[in-house]
Amino acid sequence: MSATHLVAVIHGDGIGIDVTDAAVAIVEAAQKVVGGFSIAYDDIDAGAIYYRETGRDITPGGEERAGEADAILLGAIGHPAIRGRWH
Repeated sequence: MSATHLVAVIHGDGIGIDVTDAAVAIVEAAQKVVGGFSIAYDDIDAGAIYYRETGRDITPGGEERAGEADAILLGAIGHPAIRGRWH
């Protein structure tokens, strides 16, 4: 029987999105080679751009969802184009 592990993924902003996508691709490739387990991903919105768009730093319930996951993959948060320009 294969275990399934839940990974909360917070892509973040800017380069964090690209780096996080690449990290997920590496984890998936390793999982295919090693086998014996599977991974489910829970994408959680958070970061500077999310804050600018919603007035919240993380999607409602995001902290709880991340806390329930087996692991958290956190990308870079804080987009340089909007640093210090929240309003």
